[in-house]
Amino acid sequence: MSLFFINPTLVSSETFDIGKFFAYTDNYDPLTSDFAYSVINLPIRGNYTVQGQDSRPDLLSAAIYNDVQYYWILMIYNNILDVDTIVTGLTINYPALSDLETLLFTLKADETAALAAVGG
Repeated sequence: MSLFFINPTLVSSETFDIGKFFAYTDNYDPLTSDFAYSVINLPIRGNYTVQGQDSRPDLLSAAIYNDVQYYWILMIYNNILDVDTIVTGLTINYPALSDLETLLFTLKADETAALAAVGG
């Protein structure tokens, strides 16, 4: 698995901006990252049934979390690779925000420890 990644040069007020978690390089696959794998394994906090007006990832994120920045987490969590599969009646599971924040801080601490161990 790839080392967890937080892009320190990205300026964004969104805690879970996707650009902070995945390095955009030629050989990096975000679907194999520690963060993505860990998100998939978080417990289900609840579920939401897609209505006709919210069949886009950003709108689902807004409906569930009152914030659009979690759209990509919902897609990873529900193994959605194609936005066209988000249709009326689809049930979307979602993790608790507190679990996401705990995961973020845990992986960041692991990354810091790993970098310190190699002198980075």
